[in-house]
Amino acid sequence: MKENRRKKFLIIAIFECIVIIMLIILYRWSKKKYTREIEEKDATTKKDSLIKESLTQWVRIEHERKNIAALLNQMGYRKVAIYGYGFLGKALERVLQGDDTATLSCVIDKNAHFREHGEKILQLKDELPELDVIIVTSLFYYEEINEELKNLGIQADIISLDALLFQL
Repeated sequence: MKENRRKKFLIIAIFECIVIIMLIILYRWSKKKYTREIEEKDATTKKDSLIKESLTQWVRIEHERKNIAALLNQMGYRKVAIYGYGFLGKALERVLQGDDTATLSCVIDKNAHFREHGEKILQLKDELPELDVIIVTSLFYYEEINEELKNLGIQADIISLDALLFQL
């Protein structure tokens, strides 16, 4: 009888240990998952904040009738490339199109393939035309993109769109 009680006790103890280990694993997994989700939401919030600040500045510039293309020209930039064909890249393309002071030579993006009017978007593996400046519109990733472009030996100046906007 004592032997049976001992066996039952051991089986219950082993079962409880297995349950505790499973709960610990589940807790750690869920903590990692939620931590990752929170980090992703923080990154999205930071991206949105950068875009909001830039758009606010851009609206102020438009209201004051200042011209981005004229500023680029004053800075000595005639052949311009846009890096990033998201919302800000498309907006900058519209501003630069049809302006004689700074020529939009190309658009560069890792993910997009064609511009709204069908022209090809270049990728970093493509041969880029001679450029004076590359304006990075992917504000949140500017540092990474800048480093990548420099590592590729690109000779053009590299500036972020928000740095350009805040010079006006």
